Amino acid sequence: MTSLYRAVGLDASYSHSGRRTFASRLIAQGHSLDTIQLLLGHSELDHVSPYLDVTVREQRDELSAFDQLDWD
Repeated sequence: MTSLYRAVGLDASYSHSGRRTFASRLIAQGHSLDTIQLLLGHSELDHVSPYLDVTVREQRDELSAFDQLDWD
């Protein structure tokens, strides 16, 4: 894929940015890490982690939901 970016004059880092966005959106839609690993073509699950990007907003939303749990 990197060679395709270079062939049209784009920086190869665009490839990683697109993969990160793709993986993050799949996670947001509830897809499993195993599925994302398969779609990104990685042989090891830990190779997926660099592509996962959790936004500050998503972090706040998750913490807010956790704070609202009834612990009684």
